Amino acid sequence: MLFIDKILTTLTFTFFGIEDTIWQQIDSSEKLRFRAMTFTVALLSCITFFGMFEFFMLLINQFYFAIIFGLLITIIIVNIIRFSIFTIQKPIYFDSNNVSTPRAESCVGALSTKVFGSLKNIWNKFISYFSIELFVRILINGILLLFIAFPFACFLSANTINQINNNKRIELIENFKKSEETRYRSKYDKLDFKINLLKNKINASGSTLFNSELKKEQNSRKQLIEEWQKVKKNNINQFENQISTKNFIILSYKTITNQNSFILSLLILGILLFLSHFQKHKLVNTITFKYFTLANKYYHELALKNYKNAESSIKKGLLKKYSNKVVYNKLMENYDKIIANSPYVNPPFNSIQKEIKSPVNQMTKAEFIKHYG
Repeated sequence: MLFIDKILTTLTFTFFGIEDTIWQQIDSSEKLRFRAMTFTVALLSCITFFGMFEFFMLLINQFYFAIIFGLLITIIIVNIIRFSIFTIQKPIYFDSNNVSTPRAESCVGALSTKVFGSLKNIWNKFISYFSIELFVRILINGILLLFIAFPFACFLSANTINQINNNKRIELIENFKKSEETRYRSKYDKLDFKINLLKNKINASGSTLFNSELKKEQNSRKQLIEEWQKVKKNNINQFENQISTKNFIILSYKTITNQNSFILSLLILGILLFLSHFQKHKLVNTITFKYFTLANKYYHELALKNYKNAESSIKKGLLKKYSNKVVYNKLMENYDKIIANSPYVNPPFNSIQKEIKSPVNQMTKAEFIKHYG
């Protein structure tokens, strides 16, 4: 059990980029939640690999190539899934006035930590579910669902798919044999027509004048037929070799849609995709789980520290370059003006805009008397 926990913890760090210093600060129940989400994504990754392996087996029918390319595409798909789980959301900002409550937005939009007492707030909460983030997630996961489900269903019904492809190959070979037979039959008929024409001439004239020519044509026919038979047999063998390893993806997908394995694949993948998003949603939006709150604070402080260090480094560089204090002070004044004229109050995050108040024109006492007197 300890070994499994260690593996899941390692995968958790790999899948989700967990910070070890923050990981040590959360309790065991939250770690268990993360491991559960890791297990879901790991299971999804395994199913994706089997599906991609089957896809490349149908495409190129080479075992080792199917493993290599299947693994590469699986890594890409898993990263797309991670992207849809964690990245597609409104910005996450740390609120220093409310450390205990994460402000992260989940795939269903921002959920307020306050209790929605009024009908208006409940309605707003319901509407917030239908955000652009939700639409993008549904689109990406819907495409991935079908992209994985078809080949995975083929993997589950490998015997049926192999039989379908084998029957198709036999059908194509038989059709090719018939087409070759028809093509060479027309050549045989031309030779037979020429020979029959000579026979008719001999019968009509009663002469042996055309006997030598007839014999020559008959020998030529025999030789040509032998050559054509060899060519025809060689063409058929080449076609059989060419098609012996060929699979038919479209036919396989069309066939699998009528199988229970396809419904099962859609169901399993749909549950796993939904569960992975739901597990992350609970971790982000539940007050009792604090990893994302601590992570927000950590990244906020890290960004702020780097921003101040960069600012300090720039100022030191300018001071070193411009030894003239007057020039340096002028540069600093311009820099301060740029900062002051920024529409945001919280650089470098620039998430909170300044409140711009329209100036109020105050009347003098004389103007007031004149206007209202």
